[in-house]
Order: sequence, then C-alpha cells, then structure tokens
Amino acid sequence: MKRKSQAIKIWITVLAVLLMGSLSSASVYAQDYDSSRKGSITINLDDLDTEFSGVAFTCYKVADVNAGVNLLWDIAPELAAVPLDLNELETAEDYQEAANLLASEIGNTSITGQQVTTDAFGKAVFLSLEQGVYLLVQTDKASYGTVEPFLIGIPYTENGTEWVYDVQTETKGEPLPEEQKKEKEQTEPKTGDNNNIAGWTVIMVCSGVAVILSATFWYKRRKKDNLYK
Repeated sequence: MKRKSQAIKIWITVLAVLLMGSLSSASVYAQDYDSSRKGSITINLDDLDTEFSGVAFTCYKVADVNAGVNLLWDIAPELAAVPLDLNELETAEDYQEAANLLASEIGNTSITGQQVTTDAFGKAVFLSLEQGVYLLVQTDKASYGTVEPFLIGIPYTENGTEWVYDVQTETKGEPLPEEQKKEKEQTEPKTGDNNNIAGWTVIMVCSGVAVILSATFWYKRRKKDNLYK
C-alpha cells in the first residue's frame, strides 16, 4: 500500500509539473508561442492488471489563457464563485485539491464537457481543444479502477525551451476493491466457453431424452409383438 501511495504521489507531481510549466514567462518564448493553435490531451492508463477498455473520462475547460507578459489563467466565469486562483497553486497537493474542488462544483454550472471512452489499449484522446486549463474527471470506472480528477494546461513548456500543445499523460488509478470486482463479474453477461458449456449441456440433455423415448418405444413395440405370438 505504501508503494502504491508513493506511485500516486509521483504521478500527481508529474501532472503538477505539466501545469506549472505552462505558467512560465511567455515573453522569453514570444517568437514561438502561437495563441491560435489548438491542442489535445491523450490519456494513457497504466497497467493495473485489469481491463483497459470502456473507461470513460469527461474533459471540462475551467480556465482561459491570459497571454500578457506572463502566461496566466483566468478561471471560467461560471466558476467565479469558487474560492480558487489557479495562478497561486504551487505544490502537487495544491493541484490535487484544486482538481477535487472543481470536480465537486462543475456539476452546478452550465459548463459542458466532452466525454471519451478508452480503447482496448487504455487510450482516450481529446482533440481540437482551445488553449486553457482542463479538468479531467473519470465518469465511468468500467473494470479498471478509480482515477482521481486532475488538471492539464494547454500549452505548457517542456524543458523551458518549447511550447507543447499536445499533452500526453500516463494516468494511474487505484484498483477496484475486491467486493466491487466480484459484483461486476456477477453482473457481466457470460460469454465464450460458458456459452459452449451451456450449449453442450442442452445437447446432452436432449440426446438423453431422445434415448429414453426410443427405448420406451422399442420396449412397448416388443411387448406388443409378443402378445401376438
């Protein structure tokens, strides 16, 4: 459990670096920064020894870019009442608390999100995103596990040298408790070998009934023939 907690802390720290990197001074990279360019977010689920596919995430834009001397974030008007300034976040814990707070409030606003479901490789891609800060919320766990809400900024600076508009994340969650796994297994339809077993069972039962009927008919016919001898 301790190792798992450390891994999650490291993952949160990486996300924080991605977002904090996008707060670097825009004046240094003015010649490279493209305010009209759109971006994307690709979620790559880490292996939890569970099913990757069918995990749904919803992406909400929660802040716009304020490209002055420094690249800053302006919280969405619909979230103006939330006591939060994205430009003052410093630690990984700050970013996680901010993501949790926004996730709890987003349903009370008119902000609509874009939902994408992971493919067989655990990948979900959000395309043609305007620049800003995005809140990613897991909206269907499927059989994978629980992923905490997190924030991503578009763009961010990589190694302080260039702007990155297409963000890749390695996302790790907490495995589902054993009780929930069992519940899902019980509610999921049975396929494959189970269907074959059921099919063979029906065939064998039907065959058995046919044999019994044939034997009964033969016995009655033999008995009837003996009466006329």
